[in-house]
Amino acid sequence: MSVQEIMSISDPTPIYIKALFNKYLEGKWYEWEPETFRQEIGEPLPDNRWSAIFATAACMNQALEEDTHFVPWVEADIFGDTTQAFAGIAHDFGVLQKPSLGEIWYTLNVFEDIYNIAESIGVGISEQVITYIACCLIDQGFVACPVGDNLNGHMINDKMIELSPSDSNAVELNRKVLEAWNNEEKKQEILDLPSTDAVSTQVLKMEAGKLWCKNRVLKGLRQVRNIGLFTA
Repeated sequence: MSVQEIMSISDPTPIYIKALFNKYLEGKWYEWEPETFRQEIGEPLPDNRWSAIFATAACMNQALEEDTHFVPWVEADIFGDTTQAFAGIAHDFGVLQKPSLGEIWYTLNVFEDIYNIAESIGVGISEQVITYIACCLIDQGFVACPVGDNLNGHMINDKMIELSPSDSNAVELNRKVLEAWNNEEKKQEILDLPSTDAVSTQVLKMEAGKLWCKNRVLKGLRQVRNIGLFTA
């Protein structure tokens, strides 16, 4: 089976692309230019697949080779484009595509778990990207960030508080929401018997984002197992 045959999959995830290309392509494929990928694959692909390939290669190159150009965990606009590519969405340069909580969560997960960004280049997510994420979540009606501290969740949450109007009750609501979210018993009560109060509404939206991220992670693992790239 060739890389051309396997790329027929409609929605390749970053973990799948990384495992696939590591097996079938020689050398530092992540340093290739887009035209080289097109020549190697040898057939047309939908835009969403090219976006996923290019974003995965760029992240690999920046993590492993310490390339400092167009880094998605440093530059906000590149982060936004990367979230869309990792979500299987073809980038439209004519449309502002703000990522959802699930897409943000998944992208941070990819950075941390697949590319080991913090360890490989010795830096974390930039202040610019933290601010961008906080603004995206606020625009979507979130008052707190449920992402774990290992994925810079506390920094995003602090920025959300900082950006909230000083005369609002956002700080108190932030505290109550995170208290419910981080208490498994309280959270399960909300999920089992949802209501329309502010805390419940926030927790339900957070759970939806977490579930989207989890399903995306599982999809990648299934893709890799289905072509026998690993059996763990």
